Amino acid sequence: MRIAFFSEVPTFNPIFPNGVSAFIEAISKQLTKLGHTVEIYEGITYFGQKKEQTVAKNITIHRLFSLPLSSYQNFRISLAVGTVLKGINEEVDVVHANGPMNGIAASMVGRKQNCPKIITYHTPSTQYREYCPPFLAPFGTRAFLEWAERTVYNAFDLITTPAAKWKENLIKEGFDAHKIFVLPNCVNIEENNVRITPEYVQKLRDRFELNGKRVVVYVGRMSPEKRIPDIIKLVPKVIKEEPDTHFLMVGKGPYLDQYREMAAHVAPHDITFTGYVSDKDLSNIMQMSSLGLIFAGSAQVFDITLLNYWTNSLAVCARRAGGMGDVIEHSQNGMLFEKCTDACSYIINLLQDQNFCKKIGKNGYQTVKNKYSVEAVTKQLLSLYNLAAHEFHKPGDTIFKHVWRYLTKNQKR
Repeated sequence: MRIAFFSEVPTFNPIFPNGVSAFIEAISKQLTKLGHTVEIYEGITYFGQKKEQTVAKNITIHRLFSLPLSSYQNFRISLAVGTVLKGINEEVDVVHANGPMNGIAASMVGRKQNCPKIITYHTPSTQYREYCPPFLAPFGTRAFLEWAERTVYNAFDLITTPAAKWKENLIKEGFDAHKIFVLPNCVNIEENNVRITPEYVQKLRDRFELNGKRVVVYVGRMSPEKRIPDIIKLVPKVIKEEPDTHFLMVGKGPYLDQYREMAAHVAPHDITFTGYVSDKDLSNIMQMSSLGLIFAGSAQVFDITLLNYWTNSLAVCARRAGGMGDVIEHSQNGMLFEKCTDACSYIINLLQDQNFCKKIGKNGYQTVKNKYSVEAVTKQLLSLYNLAAHEFHKPGDTIFKHVWRYLTKNQKR
């Protein structure tokens, strides 16, 4: 098959790493291993960037015109007018959109190609309203965004989302229940393990001055939806009980400098912000850590960082939000908290009970190996493509038809 992925974010070694790009990259590589061809359509990152680039065997990126229409750092919105009007040159068997902002283009391409149209719900648009530029404020209201999401997603033959909790939420919001399926995020375990060596782990310990320290790690964007201030505030309490602990904050984002400044006042010697690190560095950092943190709130459908922690046999302490409760079994393969005071207690207990900490991490590794490997999830995805083609695909069914149905039938939430 030839599969066309539409992505709202840059993929394959993006300037701004994120879960969506990681998902598309992992799935694309596995699909080509199975003999399929992948075409990825995404916005340009900077002017002058190549419009077409082969990034791996049978994987080609096609870059669409885009503008920085959001105050969110490094985020650009694709204006795929040409793609909507002309379609694409390649004949494809499946169109797979990832997010609503490229959904119109993806849906129109699918209609012109007369092929199944799939879309994945990664994160709610309403959680990013504050980044909407002033001149687009009328389109940034919660009511408009919720209406627009329903309209765009319901235009596709089939909708996937990474967690059962979010499937329930989408149905309540008025999404077509019969076409929503759970497709979890995934990770390439083999690729991760190849990067790790004891020598490189020691090199990183030396670089960040972590010899003799137990490392608690956070990996992700430096942005409000990740609730990083909650982590910073509890560090002194943890250090008081376990003074040989150090917190390593890995990633970059629009609030990196602000969080660094906050940490310098709260715990100047106990928190290190690394900024962006390579995939090799990231795998080895997790390998040398004892515990991984996820403090994101309701904006997180299924944090792919969880799978990266588990791949490295890390115990995990995560907020019970989004889809975390569907994936983590409390006290078995991770610890779930609702209040930050509970999170602090769990972190201290895990650091003090190394056997329990290792057991949690080991169970997490078995979970990701059995359920969330790229091989297992790609197999599920291919079955959904087949289902969409034979059970759900309606030739000529476009977003504009769904808008008309919404207006004429007064669709309820």
